[in-house]
Amino acid sequence: MRKKDVLAIGMAVADVIIKPVDALPPSGGLNTVSTFLLTSGGVASTFSHDIARLGLKSGLVGTIGNDLLGEMLLQSLIRDRVDVSLIRKTDEWPTGGTVVLVDSRGERSFYHYPGASLKLIGPSAVPIDGYRHIHFGGSPLIPEYDGEPGLTLLAEARRLGVSTSIDTVYSPGGNWEGTRELLKLTDIALPSFHEALRLAETDSPLDQARYLIDRGVQIAVIKLGEQGALILEKGCAPLSIHPPAVVPVDNTGAGEAFCAGFICGYLKGWDITRTANFAVSCGALATQSLGGPLMIDSMDDVERWMAANPVTS
Repeated sequence: MRKKDVLAIGMAVADVIIKPVDALPPSGGLNTVSTFLLTSGGVASTFSHDIARLGLKSGLVGTIGNDLLGEMLLQSLIRDRVDVSLIRKTDEWPTGGTVVLVDSRGERSFYHYPGASLKLIGPSAVPIDGYRHIHFGGSPLIPEYDGEPGLTLLAEARRLGVSTSIDTVYSPGGNWEGTRELLKLTDIALPSFHEALRLAETDSPLDQARYLIDRGVQIAVIKLGEQGALILEKGCAPLSIHPPAVVPVDNTGAGEAFCAGFICGYLKGWDITRTANFAVSCGALATQSLGGPLMIDSMDDVERWMAANPVTS
């Protein structure tokens, strides 16, 4: 039986995106906005959408409530042909959600309710051997997987020759030590600068990447927003990639799009420069529309956009 390409494990929530929000109204006050969008969100869920839209076969391990928001998330994944057989529905908790406040520059602030998204199936129930790659989306906010439980899964993945990656989210109260433990057996780590700062306790992207390599990662990727990314492959020289100059509409989902682009290139066997260029372009393209998942029909859409908007190294 042919394996699917990528299984994402982690956060699946509904996003409510509101724009523009340059200041909150006074207590009891009201501001009107020009944009209000309800869409699929969550680090792992958005990544799964993007991987599928890039033409790879993806699945998702997540948990939703048995409610209208959960059904919306489920149907949106099904439309993108994401395998939803490992998504758990629960009556115990409502579907999680995030209110995303987007200012006039496309920068975001968040109010997050985890809800059911924290109640994943355990690692022992994950069919690792059915996939080529396992991706953790949302550490250190995946309590069923951060730390020792996730390490057990990663060890089995390595034994089976299944590659692995981890994308983090910034959370002051998260289990960062659990995330550090996962790095021991993770092939690719893709934190943002601020998340890497929390992990490595240094504000140098190169030193952050070196820290990840020292912890056991084979490829360290530091996402730097509008400055692009720094990539360090074990035993190789660092690589800096700068995105095309674009005016962002909304930065929501740019990090997940970057990760999807990078894992796509990695699984296709591209060299590190081509992979990084494609990832940065996916991230930049995601800023050109409102909402999380990439607004594309196929990889060809990204490649056409890259031809008109070249990246620089």
